[in-house]
Amino acid sequence: MKGSSLFAILAILLTAARLGNAQTLDDITFYTEEFPPLNFTQDGKLVGIATEILEHAFKKHNTRKGVKDIIITDWNTAYNTVLKGPNKGIFAMSRTPVREDLFKWVGPITASTVNVFARKDRDFKITYDGEVKNFRVAVVKNDIGHVQAKRLGVPEQNIIARRSVAENFADLEAGRADIWIYGGLPGKFLLKNAQLTDKYEDTLTVFRTGQFIGFSLDVDDRIVEQLQDVLDEMKEEGLLDKIINRYIN
Repeated sequence: MKGSSLFAILAILLTAARLGNAQTLDDITFYTEEFPPLNFTQDGKLVGIATEILEHAFKKHNTRKGVKDIIITDWNTAYNTVLKGPNKGIFAMSRTPVREDLFKWVGPITASTVNVFARKDRDFKITYDGEVKNFRVAVVKNDIGHVQAKRLGVPEQNIIARRSVAENFADLEAGRADIWIYGGLPGKFLLKNAQLTDKYEDTLTVFRTGQFIGFSLDVDDRIVEQLQDVLDEMKEEGLLDKIINRYIN
């Protein structure tokens, strides 16, 4: 009797554990931010390179989820929510040594860089990483630019961390910040679409990595592998290149 009771208790505990962990893509809540051309809203709809990868995976696995179910918020909120879990995903995210063991990863989606941008009329001559710490730096809070500003030794009082790129530009325009550290591709995309390439320039690349989809650590490895298989297929079939070219060229 005692043995039967113990077995029953263990079965209940194992079932509860399985229910607590995501078993399919339908169980994952995905978060993202405005980070063009990887993920951004256009005409009221979430689009972008990384968004289309997830959309393809949803369709391939006949999930109930769609792009409409993805939560769009500021990066800091998305990052901390997914970090805590459970059953959370985030995209697109730069993979760094600091973040490596905090998430499970699918990718790379694209190669990526982290760059220093500055107003041309300020005539800043930044030629190597060590000079960055001499400037007041605008970053998005907990974004890859924020991570790199800390890595480069910028004093905390000189890091101006905001919730959005719009606030970064407000600081740059008001003279509260000297330079902006942000993803190279998204930064150039934003400047081009805002017609600001004549005013701002890319002065230095400070980090090279890739863009990935991240999952909270509790997510079942099978889901991570499932999505990685979808991405690998898209690369092999040339579909990912077509998507990238549509947004960049």
